Amino acid sequence: MKPYNFFAAAAAIGLATACQSAPAERATSAIHVADTNTGEGQFFPPVTAVEARPVRFGAMTGASPEQRQYFTDRVNMETSGRGLTAPIVVQSTGVDQDVLVVMVSGFNEPLTPYISRGLLARMTSIIRFAPTIAEMGLSQELDVYDVAAVLGFKQIVVTDGKEVSYVTKLEL
Repeated sequence: MKPYNFFAAAAAIGLATACQSAPAERATSAIHVADTNTGEGQFFPPVTAVEARPVRFGAMTGASPEQRQYFTDRVNMETSGRGLTAPIVVQSTGVDQDVLVVMVSGFNEPLTPYISRGLLARMTSIIRFAPTIAEMGLSQELDVYDVAAVLGFKQIVVTDGKEVSYVTKLEL
Protein backbone atom coordinates (compact mmCIF):
# COMPACT_ATOMS: atom_id res chain seq x y z
CA MET A 1 0.00 0.00 0.00
CA LYS A 2 1.34 3.41 -0.92
CA PRO A 3 2.27 5.60 2.08
CA TYR A 4 -0.32 8.29 1.38
CA ASN A 5 -3.09 5.62 1.03
CA PHE A 6 -1.93 4.03 4.26
CA PHE A 7 -2.04 7.32 6.19
CA ALA A 8 -5.43 8.24 4.69
CA ALA A 9 -6.82 4.85 5.72
CA ALA A 10 -5.33 5.20 9.22
CA ALA A 11 -6.83 8.70 9.54
CA ALA A 12 -10.24 7.41 8.45
CA ILE A 13 -10.08 4.60 10.99
CA GLY A 14 -9.03 7.04 13.72
CA LEU A 15 -11.87 9.41 12.81
CA ALA A 16 -14.43 6.59 12.79
CA THR A 17 -13.14 5.39 16.16
CA ALA A 18 -13.33 8.90 17.62
CA CYS A 19 -16.90 9.33 16.35
CA GLN A 20 -17.98 6.00 17.80
CA SER A 21 -16.37 6.64 21.18
CA ALA A 22 -17.97 10.06 21.69
CA PRO A 23 -21.58 9.37 22.72
CA ALA A 24 -23.97 12.28 23.13
CA GLU A 25 -24.44 11.40 26.80
CA ARG A 26 -21.78 9.84 28.96
CA ALA A 27 -22.99 6.83 30.92
CA THR A 28 -21.97 6.99 34.56
CA SER A 29 -22.45 4.64 37.42
CA ALA A 30 -24.24 5.68 40.57
CA ILE A 31 -21.20 4.33 42.42
CA HIS A 32 -18.46 6.01 40.41
CA VAL A 33 -18.40 9.29 38.51
CA ALA A 34 -16.48 9.34 35.24
CA ASP A 35 -13.10 11.14 35.25
CA THR A 36 -12.94 13.04 31.96
CA ASN A 37 -9.17 13.61 32.35
CA THR A 38 -8.32 9.88 32.24
CA GLY A 39 -11.44 8.08 31.03
CA GLU A 40 -11.86 6.22 34.33
CA GLY A 41 -15.51 5.27 34.73
CA GLN A 42 -16.14 5.81 31.04
CA PHE A 43 -13.56 3.62 29.28
CA PHE A 44 -12.48 1.43 32.19
CA PRO A 45 -13.75 0.53 35.67
CA PRO A 46 -12.59 2.35 38.81
CA VAL A 47 -8.87 1.94 39.47
CA THR A 48 -8.04 -1.05 41.67
CA ALA A 49 -4.30 -0.43 42.16
CA VAL A 50 -1.66 2.10 41.10
CA GLU A 51 2.09 1.67 40.70
CA ALA A 52 4.82 3.91 39.33
CA ARG A 53 7.28 2.78 36.69
CA PRO A 54 10.46 4.69 35.80
CA VAL A 55 11.00 5.14 32.07
CA ARG A 56 14.23 5.94 30.27
CA PHE A 57 12.91 8.59 27.91
CA GLY A 58 10.42 11.43 27.94
CA ALA A 59 7.98 12.26 25.17
CA MET A 60 9.55 12.89 21.80
CA THR A 61 9.29 16.38 20.40
CA GLY A 62 6.02 16.79 18.61
CA ALA A 63 4.32 13.75 20.18
CA SER A 64 0.64 14.33 19.52
CA PRO A 65 -2.75 12.81 20.36
CA GLU A 66 -3.00 11.76 16.69
CA GLN A 67 0.27 9.81 16.92
CA ARG A 68 -0.93 8.09 20.09
CA GLN A 69 -4.20 7.15 18.40
CA TYR A 70 -2.32 5.90 15.34
CA PHE A 71 -0.11 3.77 17.59
CA THR A 72 -3.13 2.14 19.29
CA ASP A 73 -4.74 1.51 15.91
CA ARG A 74 -1.57 -0.19 14.67
CA VAL A 75 -1.24 -2.37 17.79
CA ASN A 76 -4.86 -3.47 17.41
CA MET A 77 -4.29 -4.30 13.76
CA GLU A 78 -1.04 -6.18 14.49
CA THR A 79 -2.68 -8.29 17.20
CA SER A 80 -5.67 -9.30 15.10
CA GLY A 81 -4.32 -9.77 11.58
CA ARG A 82 -2.85 -12.67 9.64
CA GLY A 83 -4.46 -15.33 11.85
CA LEU A 84 -2.95 -13.87 15.03
CA THR A 85 -5.23 -13.20 17.93
CA ALA A 86 -4.10 -11.61 21.16
CA PRO A 87 -6.61 -11.32 24.00
CA ILE A 88 -6.25 -7.54 24.15
CA VAL A 89 -7.87 -4.41 22.78
CA VAL A 90 -5.85 -1.20 23.01
CA GLN A 91 -7.19 2.35 23.06
CA SER A 92 -6.00 5.82 23.97
CA THR A 93 -8.18 7.95 26.22
CA GLY A 94 -7.95 11.12 28.27
CA VAL A 95 -8.07 14.76 27.31
CA ASP A 96 -4.91 14.51 25.18
CA GLN A 97 -5.23 10.80 24.41
CA ASP A 98 -2.41 10.33 26.95
CA VAL A 99 -3.80 7.29 28.79
CA LEU A 100 -3.04 3.93 27.15
CA VAL A 101 -5.80 1.45 28.03
CA VAL A 102 -5.22 -2.27 27.47
CA MET A 103 -8.43 -4.25 27.87
CA VAL A 104 -8.10 -7.98 28.29
CA SER A 105 -10.77 -9.99 26.49
CA GLY A 106 -11.46 -13.71 26.58
CA PHE A 107 -9.26 -14.25 29.61
CA ASN A 108 -10.87 -16.65 32.09
CA GLU A 109 -8.56 -16.05 35.05
CA PRO A 110 -9.03 -13.14 37.47
CA LEU A 111 -6.84 -10.22 36.45
CA THR A 112 -4.03 -9.59 38.95
CA PRO A 113 -1.11 -7.14 38.95
CA TYR A 114 1.17 -10.03 37.93
CA ILE A 115 -0.98 -11.02 34.96
CA SER A 116 -1.23 -7.34 34.07
CA ARG A 117 2.56 -7.04 33.92
CA GLY A 118 2.75 -10.25 31.89
CA LEU A 119 0.33 -8.85 29.34
CA LEU A 120 2.45 -5.70 29.06
CA ALA A 121 5.51 -7.91 28.51
CA ARG A 122 3.60 -9.58 25.68
CA MET A 123 2.84 -6.14 24.27
CA THR A 124 6.59 -5.43 24.32
CA SER A 125 7.09 -8.43 22.03
CA ILE A 126 4.28 -7.30 19.74
CA ILE A 127 5.76 -3.81 19.53
CA ARG A 128 9.31 -5.00 18.89
CA PHE A 129 8.42 -7.34 16.04
CA ALA A 130 5.54 -5.56 14.32
CA PRO A 131 6.74 -4.18 10.97
CA THR A 132 4.32 -1.26 11.01
CA ILE A 133 5.42 -0.23 14.50
CA ALA A 134 9.05 -0.33 13.31
CA GLU A 135 8.03 1.94 10.43
CA MET A 136 7.07 4.53 13.05
CA GLY A 137 10.78 4.67 13.94
CA LEU A 138 10.42 3.15 17.40
CA SER A 139 13.46 1.23 18.56
CA GLN A 140 13.26 -2.50 19.12
CA GLU A 141 15.28 -2.00 22.30
CA LEU A 142 12.43 -0.19 24.04
CA ASP A 143 9.85 -1.97 26.18
CA VAL A 144 6.16 -1.06 26.16
CA TYR A 145 6.64 1.42 29.02
CA ASP A 146 9.39 3.33 27.19
CA VAL A 147 7.48 3.31 23.88
CA ALA A 148 4.39 4.64 25.64
CA ALA A 149 6.43 7.40 27.31
CA VAL A 150 8.16 8.38 24.05
CA LEU A 151 4.74 8.71 22.39
CA GLY A 152 3.55 10.95 25.23
CA PHE A 153 1.38 8.54 27.22
CA LYS A 154 1.42 9.38 30.94
CA GLN A 155 -0.06 6.16 32.24
CA ILE A 156 -0.99 2.66 31.17
CA VAL A 157 -4.17 1.01 32.41
CA VAL A 158 -4.70 -2.76 32.14
CA THR A 159 -8.31 -3.74 32.74
CA ASP A 160 -10.69 -6.65 32.42
CA GLY A 161 -13.35 -4.14 31.39
CA LYS A 162 -15.64 -5.33 34.18
CA GLU A 163 -14.33 -4.54 37.62
CA VAL A 164 -10.52 -4.46 37.74
CA SER A 165 -8.17 -1.70 36.49
CA TYR A 166 -4.44 -1.59 37.24
CA VAL A 167 -2.70 1.71 36.54
CA THR A 168 1.01 2.17 35.89
CA LYS A 169 2.08 5.81 36.00
CA LEU A 170 5.10 6.50 33.80
CA GLU A 171 7.74 8.60 35.55
CA LEU A 172 10.89 10.04 34.04
